[in-house]
Amino acid sequence: MEALYDYLLKNFEPNKPIFLSDVKTSGINYANIRRQMKNLVDSGKIKRFDSGIYFLTTKTIFKSGSELSPDDVLEYKYLLSDNKRCGYISGLMFFNQLGLSTQLPMVYEVVSNKATKDRRETTLGGSKVVVRRPMVAVTEGNYKILQFLGLL
Repeated sequence: MEALYDYLLKNFEPNKPIFLSDVKTSGINYANIRRQMKNLVDSGKIKRFDSGIYFLTTKTIFKSGSELSPDDVLEYKYLLSDNKRCGYISGLMFFNQLGLSTQLPMVYEVVSNKATKDRRETTLGGSKVVVRRPMVAVTEGNYKILQFLGLL
């Protein structure tokens, strides 16, 4: 368990999502990694955000420690791939970010190259997420234009 914790400290930043699929250590199978991650959560060294999503905590003035933002998880999972843009936020969440609406939507709408279907609904940390496949591949150069066109 300590070897896995040292690996997490070396390879992941505090308050950034750690997906179970990203944990790659030699000599430990997937089931054993899951078990060790659960033990780390039970001991309070890491926290669980959602199924298969964990994070290293930092100390705060509050007893519970730091929390992970759903926006950070959404960005890491659907909007960025190897620090390259592969998606963007659309719908009412984008309207709210622009200040065109004061409503805070209950559903995150995301357009991403990582989408497996034209439209898929999932949950992430208790929030509903709608993931759509783009008509054109999303890149760093065109995501703002595609976002604007989706706004129209």
